[in-house]
Amino acid sequence: MAIPNDVLSSLKEIAKRKGVRYPELAKRTKVSLPTIKRWMNSDSLSLGDLFKICGALEVSLQDVLAHAEKAPPKSFRFSEDQELFFAKNPSYLGYLYELKNGLTPSQIERKHGIKKASTRIYLKKLQEMRLIAHDGGDSARCLVRGHIEWSDHGPLGVTSSRGMIERFSRRVLSSLGKDSSLYLSLWTRLLTKEENQQLQVDFQALHEKYRRLSETNQKIYTRDQLVKVFCMASADIWDDQEFYKIGECQGSAMA
Repeated sequence: MAIPNDVLSSLKEIAKRKGVRYPELAKRTKVSLPTIKRWMNSDSLSLGDLFKICGALEVSLQDVLAHAEKAPPKSFRFSEDQELFFAKNPSYLGYLYELKNGLTPSQIERKHGIKKASTRIYLKKLQEMRLIAHDGGDSARCLVRGHIEWSDHGPLGVTSSRGMIERFSRRVLSSLGKDSSLYLSLWTRLLTKEENQQLQVDFQALHEKYRRLSETNQKIYTRDQLVKVFCMASADIWDDQEFYKIGECQGSAMA
């Protein structure tokens, strides 16, 4: 199980605050000193071992996660020029993500069916952008650290949102009445302007609730234990007069 660095950092801080050094922690968890050192510095710690450490420190996993959430967010943002480039060339962003996920250039070639000539172009450009380090051969080190994020209203955010909406629309049109995993509810309600504002506040609160759950899940579960959920909500003043415009008839009447 991949344990985020901020969780490991929180475990170390809690142990230090409680005055529990590695030899004592090893004794409490009934493992050797080298093992406890490896545990406390490994991002592949098992969930069972993680619970052992929490028990030895007399804290719950939720306490550790809450401690980690209070730490300064570790995220990465592209520059405006980088966002503009990725918005126009999304495949380069995909390539960067694959490198960040630990794939080698040759593995990316096999996975996506691309040629070595394309690989050289991807690597050269990403290195020019100072996002990777590549000194030849089948190795490229991603220099991006932390969770990648961008503004919803920036070049990359707008392009990404447009793509998500287009893909979601195609999925809806092809899955209505067929796919039980797709839940879709479209409705209109007559509300006051104040009630509409409250509806948007409620949507935002719902978004924050599941955003926090998502962040916690990524710290507890492996990627294959989770499903990626796309959600789209909209609340706005609805002008239904557009639906009642009648244009001139062209040609003969249709049955």
